[in-house]
Amino acid sequence: MSGVQFTFCLIATVVTDLDRSTRFYCDGLGFEQLNTTNTGGPQMRALLETSDDPAITARYLRKDGVTLELVYFDKPKVTDSGGTYRSMSLAGGPSHIAINVNDIDGALKVIRQHGGQVFEHTRASFDMGDKPPIQMILCTDPDGVRIELLSMDESLRRQLVGLPPAD
Repeated sequence: MSGVQFTFCLIATVVTDLDRSTRFYCDGLGFEQLNTTNTGGPQMRALLETSDDPAITARYLRKDGVTLELVYFDKPKVTDSGGTYRSMSLAGGPSHIAINVNDIDGALKVIRQHGGQVFEHTRASFDMGDKPPIQMILCTDPDGVRIELLSMDESLRRQLVGLPPAD
């Protein structure tokens, strides 16, 4: 090892309506709003490879120790996907955000109430032997970012993400 330390920082997603997305993630999914920053100019133009100096508002949210950055471009404007569903890509790159819930049908109502879409054709159930089955379904946030809702036994979830068993 070279002595270089890598520390996970955040996940960022571009949004077309910052307030709508904040309501979706905070009011709907229970994220906590941390802070909002504004940036732009030639340094951001170089970093983001845009043709003009961008103006960006970034809002930081947190849930379960993970920070989500909502990135809104004041300029240039980003095209609204209209929440269009995009199937899972077999190419590399980000795929989806996964969130475990205790009531999948209740969670789907919340997703719809806060401007997300639910794709019933993706609903799946996986037999786990002596544990309750894992229920899964794909939905999207208001900008079309895929969210995988899972409903699984807590001990299995902890094992899956590398956490020690609960007390």
